[in-house]
Amino acid sequence: LRTKDNRVVGHGGCNAFSGIYELLEGNRIRFSSLASTEMACAEIDYESEFFKAIQNTDNYSIKGDTLSLNKGKMAPLARLVAVYFR
Repeated sequence: LRTKDNRVVGHGGCNAFSGIYELLEGNRIRFSSLASTEMACAEIDYESEFFKAIQNTDNYSIKGDTLSLNKGKMAPLARLVAVYFR
């Protein structure tokens, strides 16, 4: 998440994606104008599910190095864990 211009950028395993995010009161978040590259990728079944999770997210929680993307009070749609490179 790029706070300077409220952009979200990332990689789903094969394709890059970008868009806009908006933070709202109560740990709510909204993603919009999402777009991704459309490369054909062998044996990557999870990427489309990951992109759907981002589109359906309406709130988040952070615990330690883990960001959970949620919808309502349901189980997390995705959990993203920070990885630190040296």
